[in-house]
Amino acid sequence: MSSTAVVFDSAGTLLHMYRAAKNLINGTICYDIVTTNLASTNPNYGIVILHIDPDTLMQIDESYLIHKFIDEYNIAIDIGCSSRPVSVEEARLIINFDSRAIVSDLHEVLQAVLGRCDNRRYMGVGVMIDTAHNCIPYTLSTGGSLFPGVADVVRQLEDMGVDVYIASGDKQEDVELIARSIGVKKEHTFGLSTPQRKGEIVVDLKVSYDKVVMVGDAINDIMAFKQADFAVLTVQQRNVRPEKLNNEADAIIDHISKIVPLVGDLI
Repeated sequence: MSSTAVVFDSAGTLLHMYRAAKNLINGTICYDIVTTNLASTNPNYGIVILHIDPDTLMQIDESYLIHKFIDEYNIAIDIGCSSRPVSVEEARLIINFDSRAIVSDLHEVLQAVLGRCDNRRYMGVGVMIDTAHNCIPYTLSTGGSLFPGVADVVRQLEDMGVDVYIASGDKQEDVELIARSIGVKKEHTFGLSTPQRKGEIVVDLKVSYDKVVMVGDAINDIMAFKQADFAVLTVQQRNVRPEKLNNEADAIIDHISKIVPLVGDLI
């Protein structure tokens, strides 16, 4: 067993992301807003991932209420991120209470991302739920493409005897797709990892490794940063980040390749 493990977030860390969020109160669409940062602005917010292929979604009647669409098409959902723990069952009840959000609100954010990112391999849609008001304040979509050189970084770390993991709030199948494309073992992937779960993953790995390094880019990585032996904030994706996230980082890098010498100094 290697004495060092490196845990990567995916969106914004391994992938350059394109994002869109529609505010269902005023109808505006925000571009490149970090959805996890948006979720952290309200303790009652949570991100719910909808498990549906984008092409299939675009064929659904745009006038359907989102909760009816989810029920009638038997769409699986999962919690991607939340300020407090939220169960899938609770999320379904909240979505069912909402009488405003319709499928066209999902179409709009998906089209906004597709207009800027034609890589459908890492495309997804979801909704923000408000647990205090039992409603959907935002619809969400993301798409991404691997930053150049990510596979080389994984290879270099493994050549140094380092074990590489991915812990992400994205769907497990999406995380496994990324892992296959960059040479990370399937058993080293953790999808649907909430901020709390990322922290737990780091704690669990510390039982088996002398050092665990966490590499992330957003507020949903902060619990893992706190638990890691060494926390690396990557700012290759040019987003605004809260100061408390910067303060938890032991190092800040502007390109994913710079993690290699940092880890080399630790082992």
